Amino acid sequence: MKNEKKQQSKILLEKLREKERLRTCGEEAAQRYQIIHHNRFHMTLEICKELIPNSQARVLDVGPSYFTTLLAQEYKDVSTLGLDMITDHGGQRNASTLALALPHVKFELNNSRDIRNWPKVVPPFDLIVFAETLEHLYTAPEYSLAFLSSLLTEKGILLVTTPNAAMIMKRLILLLKGKNPYEKIRLIGENPGHYREYTMKELVDIGTQCRLNPVYAEYINFYASANFIYGFLKCLKSTFKDSLVVAFRRM
Repeated sequence: MKNEKKQQSKILLEKLREKERLRTCGEEAAQRYQIIHHNRFHMTLEICKELIPNSQARVLDVGPSYFTTLLAQEYKDVSTLGLDMITDHGGQRNASTLALALPHVKFELNNSRDIRNWPKVVPPFDLIVFAETLEHLYTAPEYSLAFLSSLLTEKGILLVTTPNAAMIMKRLILLLKGKNPYEKIRLIGENPGHYREYTMKELVDIGTQCRLNPVYAEYINFYASANFIYGFLKCLKSTFKDSLVVAFRRM
């Protein structure tokens, strides 16, 4: 009887995981992700070009996505870092990214809490793009920032973009509706949701504690809004905007 109940639980959980995998990692999810993040991709690329205009710069994109394709069109030497490209089928992945066949460093960023796990990557990078990834990590952000900063050249830039935890939608609209502004923890770890989002002060302070100097910091609206009131409020004050962009250099 005990083994039978255990088997029933196993079957149930496998069905729930598969359902969530299709919702978050399937082909439709990938297409939806690309549409939602289209503006962010192009806006982030413009920031990269402003900070590092040299097309010969060595660039690392953390968490390959369609954005990697745009980076590879602008820069001649692009690598990626993240989970195994064969087994990782996150919603952000698409065929054009895989077709690039760029050098890839396989590393689970949550493992950066142990320096012994850090992969040896040489030579260092002039630009590391750490976009929309920090919020998906369940370990303290100091670990991943310390690891990635160790891969920078002397004047290299670590560009971090992440949702603004204090954005007006989370601060007001959803809470007034009695809705939780954060999604629940997913059943699949291959494409996790947001564990923790940060404010600008938190992000800058965390970087400073990791001996990183913020050379560029901006509140930005990456995403269009179908709700007129929400769209208006996002533009009313800089701290109400939906995203944060901070560029760090090593001290």
